[in-house]
Amino acid sequence: MNHFIDTFKEKLEKVENKEFLVDNEINQIQKFISNDEPYQEIDFEVAFMKESNSVFNLNELGNPVFFNDIFNHYMMYGEYQSILGNVISDDEVLLGDINDDESVMEIVKEAVCFADYYKWLKSFGKEKHKPKSNSSLTHKQKMLALHYLGLDLGKY
Repeated sequence: MNHFIDTFKEKLEKVENKEFLVDNEINQIQKFISNDEPYQEIDFEVAFMKESNSVFNLNELGNPVFFNDIFNHYMMYGEYQSILGNVISDDEVLLGDINDDESVMEIVKEAVCFADYYKWLKSFGKEKHKPKSNSSLTHKQKMLALHYLGLDLGKY
């Protein structure tokens, strides 16, 4: 199960304007994952004071640069393993086997889980906005079907 989806469903049950919550959550995620500024040292006091309107505290999802790299790669290619071998440190030296680092792999798992949550939200929004399909029957066909079902319009 995806804990992001489960938590969001709980929140969704409690709000009156469900469509707004879904749209807002998608917008908050898009802001979070599309930071256009180049990487810079993070002032953690400011980062913790800066909150979003998301259901989740997005500042707690781990290293934002690494998290976003995994998220975006997974969204584009459907996998994340190929990016793990290309992660480099500030010294431009390849890191050791990143798959052995539990804290890094926890961020990877969260990023993949969050990407699945984002996909689910997008499909949830599409289901809500689907136009209702019109009947393929003509007016005469509908009247004939009602007649065969026993509707007697002789009195009218």
